[in-house]
Amino acid sequence: MTDSRPFAGIQVVEFGQFIAVPFCGQLLAEGGAYVIKVESLEGDPVRHLAPVAPGETRHFISRNRGKHSLPLDLKHPDARRIIDALLARADVVLFNFRPGLAEELGLDYGTLSARYPRLIVGSVTGFGTRGPDAMLAGMDLVLQARSGLMASNGRVRDGVPSPGRLAHRRLRVRAVARVRDRLGAAATHRHGARRARRGRAAHGGAPGTEQLDGPGGE
Repeated sequence: MTDSRPFAGIQVVEFGQFIAVPFCGQLLAEGGAYVIKVESLEGDPVRHLAPVAPGETRHFISRNRGKHSLPLDLKHPDARRIIDALLARADVVLFNFRPGLAEELGLDYGTLSARYPRLIVGSVTGFGTRGPDAMLAGMDLVLQARSGLMASNGRVRDGVPSPGRLAHRRLRVRAVARVRDRLGAAATHRHGARRARRGRAAHGGAPGTEQLDGPGGE
C-alpha cells in the first residue's frame, strides 16, 4: 500500500534535544518521514525529567514519538564515519546546537552543502546566525526573560523578571515554541519543493526570539 502522507519517503537525521528541533522532527515523522534521532550516550536530557520508565518521560515522548534513536558520541574519532553514512542517505538534517558547535563538528550549512548538495539543512538558534547576539546560547527561560514574556506574566521579584510554575504560563510558552516548530516543519517542506525544482541544497533557520518579539528577533 502506498503511503500518501506528505513526507513519506523522506529520510531525516535529527541532532536535536529539549524542545525546538525534536518537535519539528516529530511533525515530520507523523507526516510519514523516516526520522533518525541522534542522541548523546546518556540520551536527550529530557529523558531524565521525572521518568515514568527508565529513559522515558512524558516530556520526551510528547516530542519524539515515531522516531528511531541512535546513541552516538559525536566527538568520538569514529563518529564521523557513522554521521557521513547517515547524511549520504538523508534528505533533511535538523539541529539546535549551541553557537559554534555545528562548525566544530563539520555540520554547518557551508560544509554540508558542499559535501551533500541535495541535503536540506534546518537549524534553530536562540538569537539567529547574525547580529550582536548570534553567539549567545538560548534556552526557554533566557528567551522568556529577553523577550519580556516573564514580566508580561506578572512574575517579577525585586524588580527582576522570574520564572513561574503556573500552568497557564507554561502553556503560553509551549504554544509559542510549537508555533516556531510548526514553522520549522513547514519551512522544511517549502525548501524541499525548492530543492526539487533547482536540484541543490537548501537551508532554513529559525531564531527562537523571532517568534517572541517580532520579525527582527533579538
